[in-house]
Amino acid sequence: SPPPILPTMGCDVAGKCCVVTGGGSGIGAALCRQFAQSGAAKVAVVDMNLAAAQAVADSLPAGVGLALAANCGSEMDLRRVIVEVEFKAAPIDVWAANAGIPMNGGPECPNEEWERIWKVNVMQIVFTARHMVPRWQQRGGGWLVV
Repeated sequence: SPPPILPTMGCDVAGKCCVVTGGGSGIGAALCRQFAQSGAAKVAVVDMNLAAAQAVADSLPAGVGLALAANCGSEMDLRRVIVEVEFKAAPIDVWAANAGIPMNGGPECPNEEWERIWKVNVMQIVFTARHMVPRWQQRGGGWLVV
């Protein structure tokens, strides 16, 4: 089994509530499994594809996984995720902003495509920080993993 990745980040997730965007596949799914293996109390698997998020959540130890669908390029969707996770599970300690989408072309792509990519790949971090940092300041800490 591969060595754990979290100790190198200085992030102890044991007993913590973690959120992973883009958690339904790839690196995001691996992060969800790693958080659970490292003792996270709750791992919210967030993905556009609810069925994929649910499959990852179901693969985690009983009671740890929570699947949510969200568009990470939408501030209101991310805000809803925060409210829902904190209502259903616990205050969020760790947020891994992992969701990302590729460009369908190059510089010739229309502005709408650039805006879509920018919102998911960059603005999700701003949206998350805008709503989580004040909470973490009140609570005395938290991690935004980018």
